[in-house]
Amino acid sequence: MLFPKISIILNILVFIPVYSGILLQANWAVDSYGIETPARGILLSL
Repeated sequence: MLFPKISIILNILVFIPVYSGILLQANWAVDSYGIETPARGILLSL
């Protein structure tokens, strides 16, 4: 049962900077994900 714990920890470690960048409209996030759209809202709702 170690794999599920490692998996969720890795997901959290990846999502924190991604969500922060999108919420703060960082230049790299806008370049990567584009301007604010409903699709970005769906990504943030996860």
